Amino acid sequence: MVNGVEKFRDTTPTRCQRFIEWYHQDGTLRETFPAPAQVAEAPTILEISFYDQEAFFGDYLVASISYDHDNYENLYWRVLVNNVEIFRDLSAARCHSYIKQQYQQGTLPVQEHLPEEVCTTSNEVMASIPILKK
Repeated sequence: MVNGVEKFRDTTPTRCQRFIEWYHQDGTLRETFPAPAQVAEAPTILEISFYDQEAFFGDYLVASISYDHDNYENLYWRVLVNNVEIFRDLSAARCHSYIKQQYQQGTLPVQEHLPEEVCTTSNEVMASIPILKK
């Protein structure tokens, strides 16, 4: 398949691979993808610590990357959006690449932006003291 159009069919993957290599070398298999009108800008990665990183687009958090030391399948790094894991890989760099690619394609889930909390001590006392006149 090239751009969704079937070019060749056979009974073994080896024959299909040979077809691809043969026609790719002479340039007859190549079909160009339409150029996008505008390539989306990629988010930037901010390293909070070695184990925690965040991807920002402007001032908005797009995703976060964290290290999972309890994983025993060698996929230690994970991408989180809204505190839900959406991707896992061997290195933080691969997670960065995943976030950037998914963001540019528009397939990355949208991070919910919570309103900024006002810092209070929860000890505010609201009182009205009447003033007595003599």
